[in-house]
Amino acid sequence: MDRRDSERKVRRRANIHRAGACGDIRFYFVQVKFDELRDEAERLYFKTLPTTFNLSDEEVDKIKDAAHRILAESEEFQRFLGDLK
Repeated sequence: MDRRDSERKVRRRANIHRAGACGDIRFYFVQVKFDELRDEAERLYFKTLPTTFNLSDEEVDKIKDAAHRILAESEEFQRFLGDLK
């Protein structure tokens, strides 16, 4: 490695830590899937719902509640929320 390569490497590392540089971006991988539900009967209920735009209000409310609980129990999502503060 010559001197120019070394200098480029040092500049690249310095830029990673500057505000606005790509090095300050954090990624969070959160999955919201019915497999994460603890209750087997509830998991089966959601997995057998038809994939349609004609769900009842009750079914929609149940899906929203399940998604809320899955996110509340997700360590990665909780880490994301904590990092927002």
